[in-house]
Amino acid sequence: RKKRVQNHPLSPLHHHHSTPSRNNNNNTATTSSSTTTTNTANNRRLEFNDAINYVTQVKLAFRNQPRLYLEFLNMIQKVRSREINMVGAIHTVSHLFRGHASLLL
Repeated sequence: RKKRVQNHPLSPLHHHHSTPSRNNNNNTATTSSSTTTTNTANNRRLEFNDAINYVTQVKLAFRNQPRLYLEFLNMIQKVRSREINMVGAIHTVSHLFRGHASLLL
């Protein structure tokens, strides 16, 4: 179980009035850094959700052509394992998605 560190000056839960006066620039930097970390996490979550939504759209588009959908998934695995680079992935996708312009971002 994690302990909350409320009285530590760098803690985001720290209350300003409970510490001796400090340079406000340090508190601003801490808040800014904390906000940046939160924004980065939110962006990653959005990117992940966007990726899931896109793969779902591809799956629906190829529901009658499961071989093409499996080729798409295989291509994603090859990119993740670095067997192919993004140029190769783009080439593969443009070939697989021929006639499905709505899937090309």
